[in-house]
Amino acid sequence: MLLLLESKDFNPEIRQAYEEGKIKGIGMEYQYNGIYGYLDGNEVCVYDFSKHFKIDNRYSNVNLVQSKNFISIKFS
Repeated sequence: MLLLLESKDFNPEIRQAYEEGKIKGIGMEYQYNGIYGYLDGNEVCVYDFSKHFKIDNRYSNVNLVQSKNFISIKFS
């Protein structure tokens, strides 16, 4: 399954920082059910899946691909 998250749907508080490439170390955070990264040394939520579903790494692997305007997630 391939999931495409557009930056317009990201956390509004950090959307601009993401588009400017300032968010580092982006990855899936299963405990908090979202995509998290670091901005100026502080952990920030890029996208929260809680409104849609619960992410789980027990049954699939995940590959994140980043672009300026989106993050694609391939579950396999």
